[in-house]
Amino acid sequence: MQMAEKLLYRPEEVADRLSISRWAVYRAIADHSLESVKLGKSRRIPAAAVAAYIERLREEQAVPA
Repeated sequence: MQMAEKLLYRPEEVADRLSISRWAVYRAIADHSLESVKLGKSRRIPAAAVAAYIERLREEQAVPA
């Protein structure tokens, strides 16, 4: 049986998935380009926010036709 994908990720997990530094993830959170939620003293990033962040980066880099 396959487990469902996580709903929330730690910043370190997002960094690994995106092949960027942990600090790049924290900068993206700080400048509000990557949504996060606070759970107690911890930060978590919703899976949908990671997908939206990637899409936003793709749109910013798209060459106009």
